[in-house]
Amino acid sequence: MINIEIQGDVKQVAGTLSGLGIGLQKTAITRAINRAIDSTTTRANRAIRERYNLSRAAVAKALRVTKASAAQDVPAATIVASGRRISIFEFGGRATKRGAITVLIRKDRGRETVRGRANMGGKPFVQTISGPRAVWQRTGKGRFPVKQVKGPSIPYMFVRSAIRKAMEETATEVFTKNLGQQIRFLGGR
Repeated sequence: MINIEIQGDVKQVAGTLSGLGIGLQKTAITRAINRAIDSTTTRANRAIRERYNLSRAAVAKALRVTKASAAQDVPAATIVASGRRISIFEFGGRATKRGAITVLIRKDRGRETVRGRANMGGKPFVQTISGPRAVWQRTGKGRFPVKQVKGPSIPYMFVRSAIRKAMEETATEVFTKNLGQQIRFLGGR
């Protein structure tokens, strides 16, 4: 799990926070954290899709958000990425006329030919065996058993430094901005 520390001009806002009651302080902080976590989740999804060839829904399905609550002693929110390695076919896998299979895993590298593992027999093939279409490779000399060829997992993509940096920047920026807005809103009541 990635820990994102939010730093910003909270000291400027601290004086204004003291003008609010304790309950309103927690409410303002909780609302700002929740807005920041929503924006950070969106930014993480977008950053993963900028680098990897995946759909928005596939990435969103792997990200789980726990929001902050004013009832917590210290309001905190988390984003957790979970899941297994993704079928290589979900990265835009397609068979060519020559029988090879190409995929676009990372957008900056272009399409790559799936070679399969050398210790397995035969070349990879596209087939619907159990569930959706996928790329398979035989593991022995016979027709079966076969093993699905997989790419990286979303948790692996999630911890990459460029994606983590984008998340930290978004979290800090949105939290600082929204905390000021919430203080003005709740202070005007």
